[in-house]
Amino acid sequence: MTTTPAAATAATTTSAVYTVGRFRKKPVEIWARQVPTWNADEPGFDSVQYVSDSIELADWCGGTSHMMVNDGERAYPDALVEGPHIRIETLEGPHAAREGDWIIRGVAGEFYPCRADIFAKTYEPVA
Repeated sequence: MTTTPAAATAATTTSAVYTVGRFRKKPVEIWARQVPTWNADEPGFDSVQYVSDSIELADWCGGTSHMMVNDGERAYPDALVEGPHIRIETLEGPHAAREGDWIIRGVAGEFYPCRADIFAKTYEPVA
């Protein structure tokens, strides 16, 4: 079903099959952590800390760290993606969180990755 802008602004309607209308995400607080980025050219970059942070983040979300994989390479033959990533088991199946992405713990305790640009548009720090 395609929704036109005019139909999207109409009042919410319900049928026996589906509901059509505009909705706003409820304000909820979540926990999130950003996947570290390898930046050996940055002054003070600590590769040991990068590895430690990557492993700790993978442990936090029940995932597997593949952060030491080179760009363009796969951690193993059937890896989800090339390059460094953390594999996360989500409610929809396995997903990859790449450098700079955020890993979110949802309201039901589930984990999922979110690209940094989408995260910035959707979330703000809680004071």
